[in-house]
Amino acid sequence: MFAASVAVVFQVAAAGFAAACPCDGGNSAYVPIQPALTPPAMPAEDQRFLNPPLDAFINKQPGEIIAAREVRPAFESLIQPDVDAWQLSFRSTNSKDEPIAAVTTVMKPRGGSPSNLFSFQVPEDAVAAHCAPSYTTQVLALPPNYAGTIGPNFMLPIALYAVTKGWAVSIPDHEGLLSAFAAGPLSGRITLDAARATEDFKPMNLPGRDTKIALWGDSGGSIPTMHAAEQRASYAPDLKVAGVVSGSTLSDLRDMVDYQNNGAVAGTVFTGILGVGREYPEIQSYMDQHMNPLGQGLRSVHSNVCQGWSVSLFPALNIKGLFDTPDFTREPLPSQIFDKIRLGHSTPDMPTYIFQSAGDWIVPAYATDRLVNGYCKDPDAQITYRHITVGESYTQAFFSVPGTFNWLQDRFNGVPAGGCNTAAVGAISEEGSPEMQQWLDIAGPKLTAEVKAKRGY
Repeated sequence: MFAASVAVVFQVAAAGFAAACPCDGGNSAYVPIQPALTPPAMPAEDQRFLNPPLDAFINKQPGEIIAAREVRPAFESLIQPDVDAWQLSFRSTNSKDEPIAAVTTVMKPRGGSPSNLFSFQVPEDAVAAHCAPSYTTQVLALPPNYAGTIGPNFMLPIALYAVTKGWAVSIPDHEGLLSAFAAGPLSGRITLDAARATEDFKPMNLPGRDTKIALWGDSGGSIPTMHAAEQRASYAPDLKVAGVVSGSTLSDLRDMVDYQNNGAVAGTVFTGILGVGREYPEIQSYMDQHMNPLGQGLRSVHSNVCQGWSVSLFPALNIKGLFDTPDFTREPLPSQIFDKIRLGHSTPDMPTYIFQSAGDWIVPAYATDRLVNGYCKDPDAQITYRHITVGESYTQAFFSVPGTFNWLQDRFNGVPAGGCNTAAVGAISEEGSPEMQQWLDIAGPKLTAEVKAKRGY
C-alpha cells in the first residue's frame, strides 16, 4: 500500500521522471516512450501524438497502444506531485463503430506496482481542444483562471487522493479528438479503452486484465462514467470493473435543456448540444438549418472557450429561443439522437453508487430519481442511491470524496454491495474522519495557499 504523506504527494519532484525507455505496451508492438514536453504543446501543435494517421492504428484492437510519452502533471499548472506519469495514445471506436485514436493521462505511486485502477472522468464540459485534461493537467499549461478550465481545479487532487491509496489512475480525454461533449456512448467507449491501454502499459506495473477498476465521475464526468458502466458488458467484457461512482448524473440532455433554459449554467448545456453535433452530423445539419443568427454567433464563440467562460459570459441563456421551433429537443430528428445518447438503455452489471443533491442547481434531481428507478426494475441491479436533502452540486461533489472512496475500497476488497439500496440522507460526507482530514489536506486550504504563494498573490 502506498503510504506517502500528503506533503510528499504534493512535493515538487526535483529529480524528474524516469528516463525514456522502449517498452512493450501489452499486446502492442514495440512502443518507445517519448520525452515530456515542457511547456506542453497546445493541442493544435500536438497533432502528431493526439491525432496519428489512420494507418497507424487501423489494424489495432480497441485499447491497443499507439504511442506513449512521459508527462509532468501539475495542479493549476504549477504544483507538481511526486508520481510516475505518462500519456498514452490508443485505438478506440466511435459511435459509428469506426476506429479512432484517443488519449489518456496515467499515473501511479512513484515506483509502485498497484493492483487497482481508478478511472477518473473529468467534467471537461467544453468543445475547445485546449480544455481536454491531457493538456490542462500539465505543468506550465494555460492556468485555469485564464483558460476558464473549471474541471482541473477539482481534478488533480481527486486523482492524487487515489494515488495516496496506492491506486493507479487513468484520466481519459473522454470527449475524443472532436471534443464531442455530451456524446455519451462515444465517451463511454473511450473510457473503457483507456482502461485497457493503462492495464497493458508495462511501466504502470498493473496485473493486466486481472486489474480491478473503479470508475468515478461527477456532473459532466458522470456522462462517460455511466455510459462506460452501461456498455462494459457488451463493449469491454474483458475488464473487471469492481465499482462505479456517479454524482449529479446527466442522464438525458432534454432534461438538462428544460432545467437550464434561462438558467445559471445554460451556456454549458448549449455547449453540450454543440458537442453532440461533433459526433452526430445530423444534429450539426439541424443546427445549420434551424438555428437563428444569434445562435450561430454563439455557436462560434462557445466552440473556442472552456467551461468557465461559456458559463460566465452567457448567463441565463435562452437555449430554446436560439431555434426556429418552440422546443427543438422534442422535434423528431433531435429527439431521436437525444434518445440514443441518454442513459438507461441498459443496467450497469457492477455495483454502482449514485448520489444526487435535491438542491442541485446544475442537474435536475428528478431526472436522477427516474434513472435509478429504471435501473432498480432490473432484479440483478446493484445500485446504491443517496438522495441528499441538504447541499448542492459543487459542495456535495467535494465532500463526497472520502465516503465514496471508502465505498470503492470495499468493492476492491470484494465486499458485496447487495441489490438496490436507495435512501434519502442529509449528507454523505464523513466529517471529522481521518479520511476527510486527509482529503482536506490534499484539496483544501493548504493547497490553495501554496498556489497563491507561487502566483504571488
